Amino acid sequence: MGCILGAAWHHDDMIPPPAKSLRLAVIIFLVLAAVVLTATASARPAISWEPESVFLPVVRGESTSISASFTANTNLGQVELRVVPELAEFVSVIPSSPLTINRGTTTQVELTVQAGTDSILGVLEGTVQVRKLGHKPKNYSRPLPINIEIQPFPLPPAPGEAGKVTVEGVDSDGDGLRDDIQRFIAFTYPDEPVTRAALSQYGESFQDTLVQAVDRQSAFSLFMATLRSDRCLKGLIGVEEGETLRKSIKAQYLNTAERSDAFFTFAELLGGSSWGGAAFSPEDDCDFNPGQLIGGHE
Repeated sequence: MGCILGAAWHHDDMIPPPAKSLRLAVIIFLVLAAVVLTATASARPAISWEPESVFLPVVRGESTSISASFTANTNLGQVELRVVPELAEFVSVIPSSPLTINRGTTTQVELTVQAGTDSILGVLEGTVQVRKLGHKPKNYSRPLPINIEIQPFPLPPAPGEAGKVTVEGVDSDGDGLRDDIQRFIAFTYPDEPVTRAALSQYGESFQDTLVQAVDRQSAFSLFMATLRSDRCLKGLIGVEEGETLRKSIKAQYLNTAERSDAFFTFAELLGGSSWGGAAFSPEDDCDFNPGQLIGGHE
């Protein structure tokens, strides 16, 4: 009789080592793929908004609207749209009644922003949430971020870093003022039309010194224009306050190294020049009629 030597026989003993390694690699790959797919599915938000965020400028005493939509990536059940308390005073949504939302459903939403005549100016941030109803309510991710900017009157958008690329900056409405300067004046002096007009005039003349001074003659001509605007500003609101505002607007203009360099170039071209003083005359020094601006904006 024969005898069986060694340990018990296994099927794996018949698989050559390279084949065993390949099978192990395939098993590991499948396990990892399942983990990745599970993590991806769990990380996916329950809803997707289009657009992904909203910015709405609105003038005091007026309203504006915009359309958005969200798509459900899972069955949501019965939900409602909810504006966070920080924006509830200003933002309303349609539909305003409960909805039953199933996976794959796209829902159209109308957002309306209404600002009061005495609303505080500036930017308010918040979200619109899709909230599950029932005995265990919850907010689905992800909410729609909303920024609203309450303005004293229509203004160009903030240029951001794009407004600092060149000495000229951005003047999207072509009024002669950089957009960031226009917004600074409007938000700082929303209810003072004469001050805004005088600062705007001075700002335009100061901007010209940065971009139009090419020789001594042009620098002197531009400087005389700033003197005229300076007389208008100080003649209307007082010498001391006018000087404070002039310095503040100058600081706003020289907010990059390139703009400061342009001003130094202008000053060098002007060096050694002399000029005489003049008495303030609204008709001669101001580009606007102060009496017509009382109670409104230019």
